[in-house]
Amino acid sequence: MNDFLKVSMRDITKSASEGGRTGWDEVGELVKIRNAVQELLLQHRAFFFFLTSLILLHQKEGMIILESPMMVINTVLSVMTYNYPTEKLSVHVSDNCGSDLTFYSLLEASQFAKHWIPFSKTYNIEPRSPSTYFSSKSDPLVDNKVLSSIKKLYEEMEHRIETTSKLGQIPEDIRIKHKGFSEWDSVSSPRDHQTILQVLIDRRNPSAVEIDGVPLPTLVYLAREKRPSHPHNFKAGPMNALIRVSSKISNGTIILNVDCDMSSNNSELVRDALCFFMDEKQGHEIAFVQYPQCFNNMTQNDIYGGALTVIQEVIKPSVVGGFEKAALIAKWAQKQEKMAVPSSAYESSLSLAAYIQFAYYIQQENTDICNVKNKEPGEPVAHGLGTY
Repeated sequence: MNDFLKVSMRDITKSASEGGRTGWDEVGELVKIRNAVQELLLQHRAFFFFLTSLILLHQKEGMIILESPMMVINTVLSVMTYNYPTEKLSVHVSDNCGSDLTFYSLLEASQFAKHWIPFSKTYNIEPRSPSTYFSSKSDPLVDNKVLSSIKKLYEEMEHRIETTSKLGQIPEDIRIKHKGFSEWDSVSSPRDHQTILQVLIDRRNPSAVEIDGVPLPTLVYLAREKRPSHPHNFKAGPMNALIRVSSKISNGTIILNVDCDMSSNNSELVRDALCFFMDEKQGHEIAFVQYPQCFNNMTQNDIYGGALTVIQEVIKPSVVGGFEKAALIAKWAQKQEKMAVPSSAYESSLSLAAYIQFAYYIQQENTDICNVKNKEPGEPVAHGLGTY
């Protein structure tokens, strides 16, 4: 929850005559989105009644291939594996260049997702972008045979996509397997083409299931119409197009906007964001929640603080809702190899005695986790007792 920055949209949804900024009504119609969220909140509906529409922007200008197709599908796969009901999850990908290679890559990803989604959820792995996960340290909690199998499937998919990318065109034997490729027969250039809309995974289709038989989330490819004589409005253009398309396919109430050169590193992101919208006291004032970005390709000294490095997690049980919730937060921090620091907040001496026992419990949990990972336990857990 603390990873989010809540933003009120009231001052930027005013009309220009009222001193507000212009253009926002056309960029996703934020006023309507805010009103829809408020209407649901007033009806006191639980979060699982929200249908979530995920919008991914793939910005490419001037060239057919500007962003790596593998980068795009890793973003897509990371959001398809959110811990959220798949029947309420739709992923809409906007390809701003209308590349058949991007379309082909998403076709490959739609097949790999049948294996990746159940693997991610069964072993509760983080992060859920395949490339990031496979490049990280080995996970001792995952069966080695299963890990090798899923990694082989990913590498085979990667090889097929990169081979096709080097060819510069989609081979005929691949084109005939999906009728969607015929859309590119009439495409003259990335800046001059008709609308291309293809539903790659339709969750209403009985065959659109994982290897375990669980329905897959909907996956949609969109390349909006572009003509040289008409302005395309950069990112506002795909946002408008995606909202119109998603309203007819998934009609989601909540929209998550993700750039395709990034990946989601928190499988609970959707649920956490909904907590802000459904807050009983302030939820009606919130229309937009922003998640912080964390960059990996940092300068040597990370002078801009883009890595968002966390050394320790300070936990106040009385603030987070008791020892049980505090223990879950501590366990998460320790799995990320961060120090969990229990801290008090105006507690009595009797409560502080319980905090000491809790600190000891955290230390024992950390020792168990280190043993599983075959690592030496770190320094004893620090604690802030008598603090506020």
